Amino acid sequence: MATSPISEYLEERSLLVPEVEYEKTDKEERPTKSNSVVNKRPSRKRRQIRTPSSEASLKFAQLAELKLQHLEQQKQLLAKEADT
Repeated sequence: MATSPISEYLEERSLLVPEVEYEKTDKEERPTKSNSVVNKRPSRKRRQIRTPSSEASLKFAQLAELKLQHLEQQKQLLAKEADT
């Protein structure tokens, strides 16, 4: 096998490091995690707050209606008490 003059020179001076195969560690095999904001999706909680589902909207409307009815009943009771 013919070697280049440079590698012969480096071998003589003990500067040439023999090629060694290194075993892969767990760190190298794991996929790298990106810290980029672009790749991060908002949590479910944030998405639900921004875009409430139709069920949540309906429930909120029903609760508001019940509260309004309750306030009207209290108003009528106070009016009756004031009359007597």
